[in-house]
Amino acid sequence: MRSLLASIALTALLAACAPGPYGPNQTVGTLLGAGAGALIGNQFGHGSGRVAATAGGAVIGGIIGNNLGYNADRAYYYAPPPPRYSYYPPASYYGY
Repeated sequence: MRSLLASIALTALLAACAPGPYGPNQTVGTLLGAGAGALIGNQFGHGSGRVAATAGGAVIGGIIGNNLGYNADRAYYYAPPPPRYSYYPPASYYGY
């Protein structure tokens, strides 16, 4: 349990210090992914292998959560603008 909390805390500190244009979904995805990965990794291994499995699960879960959050931020913040509508009718409207 101690190693689980330590890996979650380490991931939170590293995610907060990471450079780059991180959006809110990417940060939350990294933290949740690392926590879930650490929980899953903690179920495997025995003795000191459990610590390594917890750390590995936290790293892999953080990477997966980071990518999912990045895609969610990109879809929200970099969505194409809505089409511009012209207030003038097309030329075919006048019978040209």
